[in-house]
Amino acid sequence: MISHARQDGKISTGTCQIIQERLCPSSDAVDEFADEKATQALNRRLVRKMDAAFLSVMVLVFFFKRVDKSIIAKAKLSSFERDLNLHGTQFNTAVSMAAAGYLITIIPSNLLLTRARPSIYLPCCASLWAIVAMATAAAQNYPQIVALRFLLGLCEGPYSPGCIFVLSCWYTKEELALRNAILAIATPLSSAFVGLISAGVFSKMEGVHGWAGWRWLFLLMGCISLAAALMAFVFFPDYPESSTGSTQWLLTPVERRWAIERMRRDRVAHPKSTVLAGMKSALLDYRVWLLALVSCCHRSATGYSTFYPSIVKAMHLGNTYVTLLCTAPPYLLGAIVSCLVSWSSDRFHDRSGHMMGTMTVVTIGFIIHIAVENRPVQYFASFLYIPADSATNALPRALIATAAGQTPEKRSCAVAIVEVITSLSEVWSSYFFQNNDAPRYIKGMVILVAFSVVCILSAGLMRWILWRDNRRLQARFAGTDTVPILHPL
Repeated sequence: MISHARQDGKISTGTCQIIQERLCPSSDAVDEFADEKATQALNRRLVRKMDAAFLSVMVLVFFFKRVDKSIIAKAKLSSFERDLNLHGTQFNTAVSMAAAGYLITIIPSNLLLTRARPSIYLPCCASLWAIVAMATAAAQNYPQIVALRFLLGLCEGPYSPGCIFVLSCWYTKEELALRNAILAIATPLSSAFVGLISAGVFSKMEGVHGWAGWRWLFLLMGCISLAAALMAFVFFPDYPESSTGSTQWLLTPVERRWAIERMRRDRVAHPKSTVLAGMKSALLDYRVWLLALVSCCHRSATGYSTFYPSIVKAMHLGNTYVTLLCTAPPYLLGAIVSCLVSWSSDRFHDRSGHMMGTMTVVTIGFIIHIAVENRPVQYFASFLYIPADSATNALPRALIATAAGQTPEKRSCAVAIVEVITSLSEVWSSYFFQNNDAPRYIKGMVILVAFSVVCILSAGLMRWILWRDNRRLQARFAGTDTVPILHPL
């Protein structure tokens, strides 16, 4: 009989790999799910339900999370800075404060998630950030906007890593990459959406009831976000083993049992782990830190995103409304390219190679922007770096299961570590583009090129490490009936 094995995440330089076998079906499950054809039909039905209920609402809430976070970029084209009397780098500081709040909550939140109910906790966070977004409409000065941005990050921090962790508890490793990609596609779509909505709000609601257009934008988007958060209370799941959350009305008893069993089979054999053991294992796994470097450099290279409306404005393609409309097409293309790259990544079981390819296109786009002064050509360059950057978003996350798939505790801690290191980039990247660097923002673009190159090199190193580990796995089981489960590169 052919058995399967998977590599443990704890590999140290100069030591042998620790190989663990995939869990066998439980004795009860052997009888209940013995009919392979019926089980396959059951699995398809279960996954369709999870996609329709769990995933769709997670993506919707994540979409509005990105909307609430990126509104400030569009508000800058209204009277935002003038109304709040912002000078120098105060706008940049206000932007960075969201990342500061984000950093504080990520790790404790993900540790809490392994013991709490996601169906209550995550929608509560979403409701709070929607309220903060609405409150931003009433900001009157610099201290208030800094405090509100910090609170926004504090409330948003648990959501993204929390969703990644919850999805990893419901979807198998083969299914997870596509779902993470779908979640990531919400980022370019939200940027395009905000650009189009901002153009409408600024043109129709500027001065209504004495309010500036940017205030109406924060209020309206916050209200819609709150509605999405309330939906999440109904549709968000807890864990397969629990009977709470949406699973109690969405899934039948047989579907719940199969949800538990299929994840049990997908997991490697491992003794029951504690949160502390999971954190220690993640902290000592050098691949988690390398993945954090890859993700951090990629996020640093997206430092243009908050300032893209200002970059387009400096191209003088039209008035404020035309500028906002012009910010949407590159992001819409980004959503399409993200789908294609995610499909290709899954089809060929490759993550790092695709990442190196997309980041190379990003680098070329930045270099074109730096090298030419022609404004239409600079705008064209954004059709290179924005779609390619959007397509890269899901790829580092897809590697987390490879780097830390042994226990839920380790996976949760690994996700949190990567998110914390990645979020640090949002602090310093907020200062890459400053008003006195307009109209070409050469300094900021050069910094982005540097981070892009480091991202490409780091992804190449990750690819080599995974290739080396696969070779060791194949050599260890050569000549045996055991088929090792190799890492997707």
